[in-house]
Amino acid sequence: MPGDAELSLGAALQFRNASISFTSVNGSKRAISQNLGLVPALAISGRIPFGSLFFAGFDATGIYASSALFNEADFEFEGSILDASVRAGMVIQKGLESYINLRFIGGSAAGVSQYPNEFWTQSVGKKTANYLATMALTIGGTLKF
Repeated sequence: MPGDAELSLGAALQFRNASISFTSVNGSKRAISQNLGLVPALAISGRIPFGSLFFAGFDATGIYASSALFNEADFEFEGSILDASVRAGMVIQKGLESYINLRFIGGSAAGVSQYPNEFWTQSVGKKTANYLATMALTIGGTLKF
């Protein structure tokens, strides 16, 4: 029924596509590391009406994993992903809404390489860390048929 609060729980499967290119300063050497993979995650979303005109909502998909907790790997690593947003909006007329949405997308990866340092593209140490954090503000509308 229109105007009812909503709450959804579930699971998601995200595709990881890591493609990293290294080129020496003089351009004589180049290496490309590519890695595709599936990342399972948990998902939650909800929507709360405030009277008949206004609403707020959210959604989040994410997971944290480590070598000890996630898959008992024999090398140290930990990583996380989070795609979350909060939304506020207004019903303009039946079937038409306007909204403002703030979204965060981020992730982290840290670990110790299981491979020997043989190539010029690898760091001197075996430890590595990567972090991503980005936000987007969106203003838009929803048309329901």
